[in-house]
Amino acid sequence: MRTLLLHPHKVTAIILMILVHARAILGGGCVSTEREALLSFKDSFCDPFGRLSSWHGEDCCSWKGVGCSNRTGHVVKLDLRSEDSDAISLGGEMSSSISSLHHLRYLDLSFNNFNSARIPSSLGTLKKLRYLNFSDVCFGGNIPPQLGNLSRLQYLDLSNGCSQSEPDLSWLPRLSLLRSLDLSGVNLSLVGDWVHRVNMLPSLNVLSLSLCGLDNTISTVSDSNLTHLEILDLSCNTFNSLLQHNWFWEVTTIKELVLSGSGLSGPIPDALGNMSSLEALYLDTNYIQGIMPPTLENLCNLQRMDLHSNNINGDIMARLPNCSWSKLHKLDLHAANLTGQLPVWIGNLTALSYLDISQNMLVGYIPLGLGNMTSLNYLDISQNMLVGGLLPFGQGNMTNLSHLDLSQNKLVGGLPLGIRNLTSLSHLDISRNMLVGSVPKGIGALSNLTHLSIGLNNFSGVISEEHFASLVNLKYLNLSQNSLKLYLGEDWVPPFRLTEGYFGSCDMGPQFPAWIRWQTEIQTLDLSNTNIYGHLPLWFWIVFYNTSRLYLSRNKLSGDLPTKLQLPLMKEMDLSYNNFSVSKE
Repeated sequence: MRTLLLHPHKVTAIILMILVHARAILGGGCVSTEREALLSFKDSFCDPFGRLSSWHGEDCCSWKGVGCSNRTGHVVKLDLRSEDSDAISLGGEMSSSISSLHHLRYLDLSFNNFNSARIPSSLGTLKKLRYLNFSDVCFGGNIPPQLGNLSRLQYLDLSNGCSQSEPDLSWLPRLSLLRSLDLSGVNLSLVGDWVHRVNMLPSLNVLSLSLCGLDNTISTVSDSNLTHLEILDLSCNTFNSLLQHNWFWEVTTIKELVLSGSGLSGPIPDALGNMSSLEALYLDTNYIQGIMPPTLENLCNLQRMDLHSNNINGDIMARLPNCSWSKLHKLDLHAANLTGQLPVWIGNLTALSYLDISQNMLVGYIPLGLGNMTSLNYLDISQNMLVGGLLPFGQGNMTNLSHLDLSQNKLVGGLPLGIRNLTSLSHLDISRNMLVGSVPKGIGALSNLTHLSIGLNNFSGVISEEHFASLVNLKYLNLSQNSLKLYLGEDWVPPFRLTEGYFGSCDMGPQFPAWIRWQTEIQTLDLSNTNIYGHLPLWFWIVFYNTSRLYLSRNKLSGDLPTKLQLPLMKEMDLSYNNFSVSKE
């Protein structure tokens, strides 16, 4: 007889396999005590839509949202995240029976509604837990300090509870393995030493404390332990302090810095240039003043920058680091007090997909190179003092552009024929300029358009059915305050259903435009001073039954108006300067 010798590790593996098979045969693939704990957990919930309807039978490992170890059969994962609307979320009060799941490593109850119930302190006994997500769960009260016992925890998200507050974070440093912490929306206004507490988390990679009522910070940390921090979000707090006097400028590992709407003021410090790993910078909606520091040139990895709604003087565009030109894909500088001109090299920002520099004081021409920015999806340069023509948009290269707003400038010339090649456009606004000439019929090929505004220019000529040939998605149309004649047949059925239409001072007469009868979804319609004559058509009050704003002034309309109009949603209606009379009925 031959003796078979096995390595001890192989013997252990065989024994485990035997145990697994035995458990599956005898115990239904589930540890009975854990099954009972789960059923008790289920009974504590309000589940009107039966999300836990699969929770029956012997094998709890097959229940929806439950994950078990293939080796031991213990429950190691519980994922009851609500993926849909609040209407099918779980409710009630979480049972402490979950503390019996001693092998649990992953717990996600996010986007449910526990009606401001407290987080059970018994969670602190789940010593093997590594992932805990209670975001948007609507817990209330204080965070139990027993969570500090979860020494293996790597991910903790308690954000956006209904009325959660935390006067003390002394339990937090015990989570020494924590890599991601999100307490956004938790009231931390009474925590004066929050910087020191988070600084004691040496493994931290992500820190989100947005909308926490924080009103204090420190300028420096004597011994920073945050050597792995890459994402820092302190947005929507009330620091009311100088931007330059903050501890995070010393954390040079940060890749994403979010400080939006945090009451920060003063200049952007030179220390920004030390963050050479920075990929995203959000300083918008603060009180920042002064010019950009020259050290900005060190940010060669910059991909997203948002400085809108500040008072940053000078020409920011000229300070953009040229080593990041091929990486930068979002730039939002609207309402930032920009001056100067658009740089001629702007076409070198080949990766840029979002550019908003509206509401500034930019002058000069739109550089021709802008038309070569083929990655652009969103472009808003409205409300500046730009001059010249629209030649960059007639080259046909910007096929990814879906949003284009050039309104409220001093642009001249005509609308280029090549505009028809911008086939992805859904929003086009060139209103309030000094553009002239006829509107090219090719605009009717832009089938994705939902918003078209060319009002308050000097366009002239005829608008025909061909101008709207493929505009099946159009909802907003503004042709007002031009010298346009709408020549649309009486039997024409428009391909669109507008919600807003502005035609003031266009020539739409002499008869009331028959195609309007198809606009049954319209909320605002302006036909003032459009040279229409005669009586209102019989269908008029039916079509506009649900309309909220209607303007027909300064025409030559006549006939009787009913004394009592049944228009329940109407907020504004102007029929003045016509020849109507009021019926006696």
